[in-house]
Amino acid sequence: IASIRTKLLLLSLALTLVPLIILAFISNRFLRTSIEIQSNESLRVAAEQTRLSIDNFIESNIDSLEIESTLGSIRNYLALETNERPNSVEESALRSTLLSLQTKEQIYQPAYAVLDLGGTVTYSTERSSIGTSEADTSYFQSVSSTGISHVSPVEFPTNSSSGFIYFISPIKSESAQIVGYLRSRYDARILQSILDNNLGLIGNRSYPILLDE
Repeated sequence: IASIRTKLLLLSLALTLVPLIILAFISNRFLRTSIEIQSNESLRVAAEQTRLSIDNFIESNIDSLEIESTLGSIRNYLALETNERPNSVEESALRSTLLSLQTKEQIYQPAYAVLDLGGTVTYSTERSSIGTSEADTSYFQSVSSTGISHVSPVEFPTNSSSGFIYFISPIKSESAQIVGYLRSRYDARILQSILDNNLGLIGNRSYPILLDE
């Protein structure tokens, strides 16, 4: 009798516990799936917000450079013969213009340069680069072959531990002929500063990273 009673008790217990175990397993799996879905959605939203921040920086700089390339002081400088440019009134006006354009960024100020059709730097806010050639750079080759404004990936010049990002746009005469190129260069740390504004979007220990191709 005791054996039968024990068996019935165990059977009853099994009939009670098995559904509970199955229900707990299903509930746990559902909860885990819900957390994963919620986490992935939060991650997607945070990534999209960060992407928009980077894209806005790039697009606004391209748009600004295209407008800046139409300024009269830049056109007037390129309209002069090469030997007439040094110490001219037009060069002085160009210098003032480019220095003024630099002030749109307080911390990571861009370096501006005017390039001729062959990629030689005819004037720059970094005086040491005047006369150097940027013809072999990817950004110059892109803009010179397409005639369309271009932004480079982060590039690390030879013998430099710093990265830079370059924007370049054609300079056109009043007759819409390309007469040169306006180039701006940013320290790549400006991208890090943008990422820093997106720290902790999905928690105190979350942080974005920016990868190349």
